[in-house]
Amino acid sequence: MSVIVNDRDVLLQAAVTRSDNPKQGKAMLMSVSSSVFKVAAGVATPAVIAINVSLVGLNGAPTIEVTGAKRLIGSAGLARTLAYDDVTADTVEVTATLQADGQTYVAKQTIVRLMDGRSGDNGQPGVSHAQMYAYKRSPAAPADRPGDVTYAFESSLITSPAGDALANGWSKTIPAGSDPLYVCVASASGTGATDTIASAEWTAPVLLVKNGQNGDAGQNGISAATVYIYQRTASAVSPALPAQPATYTFLPPGLTGLTGGWSATVPTAGGHYLHVSTATAASTDATDVIDPTEWAAVQLLAKDGESGIDGAAGISNAQVYAYKRSATAPPDRPGNVTYTFASGLITSPAGDALANGWSKTIPAGSDPLYVCVASASSDGAMDIIGTAEWSTPVVLVQNGQTGQNGLNVATVYIYRRAVTAAVLALPSVGVTYNFATGVATGIDNGWSTTIPANGGDYLYVSHATASSASSTDLIAPSEWAPVSLLSRKGDTGAPGIKSALVRAYAWSLNVAPPISGLASYTWASASYDAPPNGWSSSRPAPPARGASLYEAVVSLVDGSGGASSQIDWSTASVQVVGSTALDGQSGAQGASMVIAYCLVDGNGLNATPAYAVVTGNNLPLAGTWGESRTWQTSPPQAGANQCVMQANGIYNPVTNQTVWAAPLLASLRVGALSAISANLGHINGGSINIGGRFIVDEDGGLTMKTTTSGTHAFADHTGFGVRDNNGVIMAHLGVFEI
Repeated sequence: MSVIVNDRDVLLQAAVTRSDNPKQGKAMLMSVSSSVFKVAAGVATPAVIAINVSLVGLNGAPTIEVTGAKRLIGSAGLARTLAYDDVTADTVEVTATLQADGQTYVAKQTIVRLMDGRSGDNGQPGVSHAQMYAYKRSPAAPADRPGDVTYAFESSLITSPAGDALANGWSKTIPAGSDPLYVCVASASGTGATDTIASAEWTAPVLLVKNGQNGDAGQNGISAATVYIYQRTASAVSPALPAQPATYTFLPPGLTGLTGGWSATVPTAGGHYLHVSTATAASTDATDVIDPTEWAAVQLLAKDGESGIDGAAGISNAQVYAYKRSATAPPDRPGNVTYTFASGLITSPAGDALANGWSKTIPAGSDPLYVCVASASSDGAMDIIGTAEWSTPVVLVQNGQTGQNGLNVATVYIYRRAVTAAVLALPSVGVTYNFATGVATGIDNGWSTTIPANGGDYLYVSHATASSASSTDLIAPSEWAPVSLLSRKGDTGAPGIKSALVRAYAWSLNVAPPISGLASYTWASASYDAPPNGWSSSRPAPPARGASLYEAVVSLVDGSGGASSQIDWSTASVQVVGSTALDGQSGAQGASMVIAYCLVDGNGLNATPAYAVVTGNNLPLAGTWGESRTWQTSPPQAGANQCVMQANGIYNPVTNQTVWAAPLLASLRVGALSAISANLGHINGGSINIGGRFIVDEDGGLTMKTTTSGTHAFADHTGFGVRDNNGVIMAHLGVFEI
């Protein structure tokens, strides 16, 4: 073995020894997650079937086609999906074809669709039931009835007499008015489309709703607010909290009585450290006294930052390649070149040609292709690579030898129907299978490669594997798998368990109306014929305010398979599920919040006065807090070393005054962060360098030093470690890069 001289020789030394006979072990196989779609009640199980093609010793993308279905889902790679919704025939055949090394490889799978039995005969016509209502407003209980009517089951309406009016002043819908509302109820039942209800069938009138009384006015609510106080200092030491009680006014908002140098607004002067404390004001009165013990612990809200210094320039590194075609290993090199890091190209010499027939790009041709590699490294824009820096030429690629034919493999299925369960004889002669066409010939004893439509309720199946390096394979009788029953027409199953919750609804100004009686529930339509007296099968429209909506629920369970079940309303569970509230008193017109903006040179305004009052719904007067520009309703655009101040006001229409609080900083534009006193939160930037001792570069690498030179700790993508003053790693935890 020759001496190891470069990276390629290292890789070749570690590679597994190649097979002495590369012409063996090639095949294309196909598998499916299920070979059957079982369809019951119109639902297929599974809904989709996964199809996967495996290549053994082969490369390439096979063509995958389907017959008996509209399409396969997926168009690239070796995986496809067949959805049942795309199946158009009882037998679906999936074929994969691959042209490789001058040979045709074919793999197939057959998927069948099995349907459940036919539906049963229709049952006898049922009896229709319904409840109808008639309404009338009257100061006293009416003594009459709505008269004879005709009810149509399909429209669920009284169709005769026409219109809304019934006899004796009754109506089909709730009439307008303020008198008490009475209701009559009757039941319609019949096998025809309509039922005639005589006047005597109507129930006695029942009071449904009447007007209620207004409630009393409620009590005053509790006013609550979080109160902030601020103080600037020259150090990070927290200042003492106020020693005296302070009074907070909810409207207009204001805080008085602060001591100890604290302010209700952010001060603009007093030191680089901004401290904050909070307390909660809560009272049913217009003001609340905040005791000194109620203030939260002082927190450092923000401090002025310092500008960092620029980092040192980095070193650019790149690998450079040169190519040459030659029948034998070239003894020469590509010569001196200049590499430019910005373009990633050899810029000198110009063009594609290098010295001694080498080139910057891969040349055309059939001879073996050799490559030379060199490394460019510099802190400048370019690096000059000398001839001696190029590696020894290494063969990159060369033409290979033609392989032998691969192995064709396919699973072949055969089917046969029988009238009864029986032991069927398999084919008795050899069967020839053609991989290209997927056709098997010479099958006897009544078997076929497709599912027969006739011949009995019992469907049997067998299969064999065809495997050959040629285009066909002869399947011997002994190669067929034992016959198995694939499917048969099923028997009618036992009735299932059905359950339902049946509900009725009624509005009442007092307790729940009484409920009793029987009704019939139809399982097919999930409906019943007759609600209890005074109740409705659906939620009726709300009556007068102050009423409660009651829901009666009966649980039904049936395992007999019958079309209907009886409802016993006396067993119902009754509970309140809704109500209509009484009208309350109108409240006084409320105050509204307004916001004003002002453009200011510098970074703030005076904090006093704490509040300013103007007549009407108007903006603050210019100069109230030292501003030179007028206030406006939309925020202006700040320029360099300017800020936008925001004032919040409350307009009270009762007093026709607007109370404006001292302005706050809305936005600021400065040239350096030292002009800002704030909690900066998350910072997006390039790199961080603090005094040359704590450095975070743009790639997230971290360097920590106790002095500007000497031994230091580091953390990067290779792990954690320690380097000496020359950058040599002294200790390391992670992955070494050699």
